[in-house]
Amino acid sequence: MEQQQLDEETGTNFRLDLLSSLLGQQIASGILNYNTIDDDDEDRVPNSCPHPVFIGNSCTKCGQETNGTISTIPFWYIYPRLNVCLKEVNRIRDTNLQRLLSRRKLHLVVDLDHTLVHTRKLYKLSPEDRNFLRLRSKRYGVDYNLAGELGTLFQVGDGWTKLRPFVREFLREASTMFDITIYTLGCRAYAWDMSKLLDPDGMYFDNWRVISREDCVALDKHKKCLDVVLEHERVVVVMDDNEAVWEDHKTNLFKVTPYNYFSYFSPEDKVHDASPPRLSWSQLNGDESGENGVLAMALDKLRLVHQAFFDDNSTVKGIEDYGNRDVRQVLQRVLMKQKSLSKKQKKQQLKKINYNGLARNLQAAHL
Repeated sequence: MEQQQLDEETGTNFRLDLLSSLLGQQIASGILNYNTIDDDDEDRVPNSCPHPVFIGNSCTKCGQETNGTISTIPFWYIYPRLNVCLKEVNRIRDTNLQRLLSRRKLHLVVDLDHTLVHTRKLYKLSPEDRNFLRLRSKRYGVDYNLAGELGTLFQVGDGWTKLRPFVREFLREASTMFDITIYTLGCRAYAWDMSKLLDPDGMYFDNWRVISREDCVALDKHKKCLDVVLEHERVVVVMDDNEAVWEDHKTNLFKVTPYNYFSYFSPEDKVHDASPPRLSWSQLNGDESGENGVLAMALDKLRLVHQAFFDDNSTVKGIEDYGNRDVRQVLQRVLMKQKSLSKKQKKQQLKKINYNGLARNLQAAHL
């Protein structure tokens, strides 16, 4: 049923092309046709199969059951129960690296909740937020493109989602510099719903780069890990509001300020929502800035990272130019520089405030 749903959403031909590009035509055809792929060589030594790819515990090449004795990485977001051995994963990453750098691109792994969107279940909404949504719905209907600075609101299932201001512009511009993967600890259905809201035409996530907690259940569903991303870590930037979930990849992380549109206080759900009450953007009838907000500033930093990675002082042409470069080092330099500039700006502001205060005091003394 799960495979049928995936094929209906993306098309069997698309999935064949995708699997073929990653694993090769023969293995991909076998997976989609539920066949094992046997070697043509009749003299092949028994038990010599490298077992590169599995559906569940069954090797797609020889059909042997491994019962978990071979180390694999789950790629269930690409295909149900698809597991790939470490050697094959590295082979795919090497191939993808050449393709990525030849297009002068890096890879961006981006979070959903509090990074690109804010979603709240209906029963968690404060009375003020519920009243706000009721009035907006009454006035506009369930309109996915509400007028004014409030941006775009969506009713999804039993909750409401607010897209972060500037998010569509952010994705459009970021996609010119990065291939993009969504990575959320939310459930698969929610992840796909959000990806369709953000990318209805399938332009940014290639209809398959959407990773959810179900796709990583074989690892740690409470943590995020770049093992499930088919790119070398040295070309991956992670953008997330939560540093704690990226325990093993902090040098890849570009942390952004969380986006909280709805209130975090709900009398009906005090057990799960223990945060103190505060006025939400919806209660204030306002929103985070778009052109000068978090995503706009994040895009500027990503531009600096991309530029520093590709456009250094090297005069040699070709992909090999970038062979030893590591985006993690570039990212840390950009973030440190921005942090230093911010401290300098704060000092200048403080100095200006102190100077103005002193001037007022001197003026008052002469009156």
